[in-house]
Amino acid sequence: MQTLYFIHFCKEIRFMQNNELPGQIILFKSANPEQHAIKNYLNEWQIKFIEAEYFAQIQNHDFIKQCSCALAIIEDQKGVEFLRSIMQYFSWTQRIMLSTRPEVKLLEAAINRAHINYFLPLPVSKQVLHTYLIKANRRFKNLITPLSKFEALSDVTIDLLEVNQRFKDEAEKDALTGLLNRRSFDIYLGNLWQSSVKKKKHFSLAMLDIDYFKKVNDRYGHPVGDEVLKQFGQLLLSNQRTSQDFAFRVGGEEFALLSIDLTKENMARYVQRILNLTRKLTVSAGNAKIRFTFSAGVADVSQAKDVHDLINKADQALYQAKNSGRNTIKIFSNNS
Repeated sequence: MQTLYFIHFCKEIRFMQNNELPGQIILFKSANPEQHAIKNYLNEWQIKFIEAEYFAQIQNHDFIKQCSCALAIIEDQKGVEFLRSIMQYFSWTQRIMLSTRPEVKLLEAAINRAHINYFLPLPVSKQVLHTYLIKANRRFKNLITPLSKFEALSDVTIDLLEVNQRFKDEAEKDALTGLLNRRSFDIYLGNLWQSSVKKKKHFSLAMLDIDYFKKVNDRYGHPVGDEVLKQFGQLLLSNQRTSQDFAFRVGGEEFALLSIDLTKENMARYVQRILNLTRKLTVSAGNAKIRFTFSAGVADVSQAKDVHDLINKADQALYQAKNSGRNTIKIFSNNS
C-alpha cells in the first residue's frame, strides 16, 4: 500500500512539474463556465496569461510576443477570428481550441481559417490540459529554435559583411573626403587601360590641384583646410555619372578624374563645369568666408603609350595650367 502511494505520489509530482509548461499564454475571453476552471489551473501552474475578447485589444502588448500558445473556448465565429488574428501576426504561436460538440461548420472554420494546432473537447480535465500545454510549448520551441538560429546567424553574417565592407572602404577610400584613394586610382586606371587595349574602350584622365592650398592651411589652420578638401570631395562625388566617372584623392590637395567614353575635349568641358561649381563654394574660417579654385590638366588614352605616360601627359597639362595663372584647365597637346 505504501509502495502504491509512493508511486502515485511520484506520478503526481512528475505531473505537476511545470518546467516544460509555457511561462505565459493568451486566453480568449469567454463566458463559458469552463473558463473559470481553466484560469484556476493556469494560476495553480503559475502560468501568466492575458485575457481579451478581441485581438485588437492586445495587439500592441509586449506580453503576447513571448506567448507560446493561445487558448480559446470557441462557441461562435468570434473565437475563430481571434485565433486567426493570432495566426496572422504570430504564426508560431500554438492555437488550442476548446469546445463542447462544435458544429461542423465552426470546426471547419477553426481548421481552415485559424489553422488551429490542437482541439480539446469540453469539459477538459486538468491532466489533459496540462499535457497539451506542454505539447504546444514544445512544438513552439521546436519551431522557433531554427528561426532563432537563423536570425542569430543572419545577425552575425550582417555584422561580418558590415565589417568587411568597412575594411574594404578603408582600403579603397580616402577617409577625409570619401573619394577613392591613390591605391584605387592605380587599380582603376590599370583596368581601364587594359580594357582600352583589348576592347578599344576610350577614356580620359584629368589631374586636379587645389590652388594655393598650402596658404589656406598656413593662414587658417588645418581644420579649415580639411573642410576645403571635404567640400571639394563632395562636389566631385555629386557630379559623377554612375559607372562612367570616377573621382580620386591621390595626394594632399591633388585629385584625379577618370571618365569613360569622353574625348579630351569633352573631358575638359566636364572639368570646366566642376570648376564653375567650385568657384561658388564657400568655407567658414572663423568670421571669414573663403573661396577656392583648382587647376587641371587633361589627356586621353589616344595620346599615351602606357599608363605612366598618360599620367605624365595629364601632369604636364596641369603644370601648364598652373603656369598660366591657375584657376583654369589645359588639354595636353604634343605641340605644347
